[in-house]
Amino acid sequence: MTYTLRQLDSSGTLVDEKRVNAHSYHAALRQLKDAADGAEKIEVYNGENEKAGEISVEYWATRLRQR
Repeated sequence: MTYTLRQLDSSGTLVDEKRVNAHSYHAALRQLKDAADGAEKIEVYNGENEKAGEISVEYWATRLRQR
């Protein structure tokens, strides 16, 4: 399935968007290599443009980021 990762700043403005193929939204988040400058949260949308999840950049960086 294709997931869209939208990185937003503190005011909710889109600062970056990427599409990845993954079997779950957690797997999609793990494929993200770096957070965009100014991004504070990451929203994940499935292929039908339904929100699958949301995570803070801080949590992503400490728990899910690829090393």
